[in-house]
Amino acid sequence: LEGFPPGKITIEDQAVVSTQSTGVVEMVEDITRVAMAEVAMTTDMVTKEAVAMEVAITQVVATIREEVVAAAMEVALAADMAATKAAMVGTDLTEFSKNRDTDLPF
Repeated sequence: LEGFPPGKITIEDQAVVSTQSTGVVEMVEDITRVAMAEVAMTTDMVTKEAVAMEVAITQVVATIREEVVAAAMEVALAADMAATKAAMVGTDLTEFSKNRDTDLPF
């Protein structure tokens, strides 16, 4: 043992050093157990948060898809209405040209 003169180490000195060494080992084991438990808890928490974020992102994407489909349907409906209106105007113009008095100055 360092720090003790040769031949002067007593059984009591060896017992103290042994006890202190055992205490240090136990303290390191305790710190290691606590650290491992904290790592496990943190990993579990991060995993749960990642799953929650994935669910939230999936829901947002689904909502966006629904809104895009709804908007596309509205555009299609508006285009159909515009086509119908154009056909009606075309029919009106055709009828107007058929019934128009040929003696008009224009």
